Amino acid sequence: MRTAGLALIAALATQAPAPTPAGTGVIAGRVVEADSTRPVPEAIVTLSGSATGERRVMVDDQGRFAFANLPVGQYELVAEQFGYLRSAYGRHRPEGAPIPIPISDGQRVLDASISMWRFASITGRVLDDAGEPITRVTVRALRRSASAGRVDLQPSGQISASTDDRGVYRLTRLPPGDYAVMTSARLSTFPVEILRDALTSGVNLGVGEVARLGDSRYLQVGDQVIATMSNSYGVSPPAPDSSGRFRIFQTTYYPAATLVENAEVMRIEAGEERSAIDLRLMPVPAVSVSGRIVGPDGPVSLKPFRLVRAGGSSAYETYDNETATGITSADGTFKLLGVPSGRYLIRLGPTSIQSAQPSAGSSGTSTPQLTAVSDPIIVGDSDVTGVSVTAHSIAMLRGRIEAAGSTTPLAASESMELIIQAFDSGSLRVANPRVDKSQAFSTPILPGRYLMTAFTSTGRCASVSVNGKEVGDALVPVGSDDLQVVFTCGAGMARITGRIRDGNGNTDLTGQAIVFPTDRRQWTVEDSRPMRFSGGRPNSNGVFTVANLPSGEYFVAAVSDAIGNAWQDPKVLEMLARSAARVTVGAGETRSVDVTTVVVK
Repeated sequence: MRTAGLALIAALATQAPAPTPAGTGVIAGRVVEADSTRPVPEAIVTLSGSATGERRVMVDDQGRFAFANLPVGQYELVAEQFGYLRSAYGRHRPEGAPIPIPISDGQRVLDASISMWRFASITGRVLDDAGEPITRVTVRALRRSASAGRVDLQPSGQISASTDDRGVYRLTRLPPGDYAVMTSARLSTFPVEILRDALTSGVNLGVGEVARLGDSRYLQVGDQVIATMSNSYGVSPPAPDSSGRFRIFQTTYYPAATLVENAEVMRIEAGEERSAIDLRLMPVPAVSVSGRIVGPDGPVSLKPFRLVRAGGSSAYETYDNETATGITSADGTFKLLGVPSGRYLIRLGPTSIQSAQPSAGSSGTSTPQLTAVSDPIIVGDSDVTGVSVTAHSIAMLRGRIEAAGSTTPLAASESMELIIQAFDSGSLRVANPRVDKSQAFSTPILPGRYLMTAFTSTGRCASVSVNGKEVGDALVPVGSDDLQVVFTCGAGMARITGRIRDGNGNTDLTGQAIVFPTDRRQWTVEDSRPMRFSGGRPNSNGVFTVANLPSGEYFVAAVSDAIGNAWQDPKVLEMLARSAARVTVGAGETRSVDVTTVVVK
């Protein structure tokens, strides 16, 4: 193999020279499948570096490639091929970080292997209680993830599929991982008069499409219309029985769970085609929920709202997993038909910070949007009436960024990144507000618990105060009140560095160093400190650096990079803590510690 690789290098070296003088370095290697080391023929490998720009080659039938005449510099290699996830040199998992290759004058790197992962797929059928196929139902894949002590199921990109006339779905282009499969069922209820006016008056019903009354996806029940528009039913609304009650399908997780915590999680390997993952939807009794929404100026009229499971996964917030939606009447009253038993919240207002920007009013000024979250609503066998919900204006977060030891803003030329991200309210609640020339910013912010961080060219800002109180790296609760935030930058964050070694004491370039707090309370969802969970890959010399840490006491360990963020599961943290090193670092300090890779089972 080495002889063939050198022959390929020699052939490339005899090619016509580049228009500009070249160097004497060489990078060569192979593109292989991660799970088998079989070659990936015809993969395209792109080399990029500041000294060369981009160069591309196609590998041969053995997966071999080479780049010759390279000047001194740092280089990255990326591989692409149809049917595989895009990959790069240094990755030991699909989402892993690439490792740059340093080249000195005359240096030859001949073993630059790039691993690639085939896409996987999941297929099955969606059936009703009689075993008959249900068509036009949207099925989604949720991927298991762990973050700062929270284990959850989150939507995997935009991966979804609709069932065909046989009830068959096929989810494709899946990275390897742990998955649950689900289909959501949502009914919408509108007053007849509002629905009739929606097409001409521009009233927002809170759904993606609106049809005229009489459409097969509408069913009129008294002065209300129950609809399956813009959701995954794909069938006509269920008719009430002789007693006026409905029996409806619920959101269902494979094989037949109605709560996300009872979903079956499957391990899907690279290239696997998992079949017969069938979902059986069972109709259940449902009742009505009615009440009124009132805001600061009186009844909240003609506003869409959502009914969501209380205490569910943040996937409920992320991917339209409402049980029901509706719209208020002119007097603020509402009624939802077809709600199964359970514990729910009514949510009013936008679902993302971006959509929470004030809308333009007729006077040319901005009209603040409203938001509301009800108290828990317990739904049983009887209709629920008299639900009262109080709405308020969306809170505004305003602030500035200052230099340490000064109340003046940073220099206008200072590069700045501001990240405000909800920890437990879904991935859509992220804000990166624009920082103006005076280093001030403002943004609407929805209820939730937020991690607020700012970065300059020298690293993370160490100090955060909210309404005059220092909060450090704690999550900031946001409700209905406006917040004033000040980031103080310039004071140093802590760093931990060292080497990763394998069981034989050799440098382990396949590992990742991980850092997490020794205070186990911070491993919980209630008191999580996301900034204290971090990791770092070793460089080509085997040295890792974990930077931007708050001062404190940490466990430091090493695991295979192939497990990704799975180490942030509290069960895994407990296992790792038994053999991890303890390190205490103060503000601006750097501590060094060598760690040995631990096998996580």
